[in-house]
Amino acid sequence: MMTERPTIEVGIWRRSSLVLAGLVLCALAIETSVTFRMMLFGVEPSLLLGLVYYFARYQGAIPGAVLGFLVGLLEDLSTPEHLGLHALAKCLVGFAIGKLWAGQRMFKDNLRAQTMTLFAAAVAHDALVLAVVAKGHPGRFLSLFFRLGLPSAFYTALFCPLFVTAWSWLRVKGPQIHARLFRLN
Repeated sequence: MMTERPTIEVGIWRRSSLVLAGLVLCALAIETSVTFRMMLFGVEPSLLLGLVYYFARYQGAIPGAVLGFLVGLLEDLSTPEHLGLHALAKCLVGFAIGKLWAGQRMFKDNLRAQTMTLFAAAVAHDALVLAVVAKGHPGRFLSLFFRLGLPSAFYTALFCPLFVTAWSWLRVKGPQIHARLFRLN
């Protein structure tokens, strides 16, 4: 007995893939050009990690790992000395977040839960990256981790959920605000 495979609407898949590619390119462009203006105390938020986090939360472990690998590989092209390091770290984070949030309904839209899990994901990502960069020197690792890793994870965990919440609010309220501002009749 053969079971039918669910049909995938090609148009929707192409559109969502183009939107995702656009989001990745925008986040990469913002991280490489605009984030110097968002720098606080020498650290900046990781928008690419935030994108992988939110994608894995809603799409699952395997898609999150694939996107994490691809986004990390794009990020690694800027530092060929450690080629594959960000790809591995973001792939693992995407997989872990996808597994963690699989089937969760109650806490999925809780801003505090998002902030805490994004902070944990950013700490894990930075710990892996900085452990390789420190080349096995515990003193150098601890120095880098406390000077760059933790503040960056904290900044990412605060910035990305607020940005996503503002974006969601704007998507819902934006047309109403636009209509009120410009009184299009």
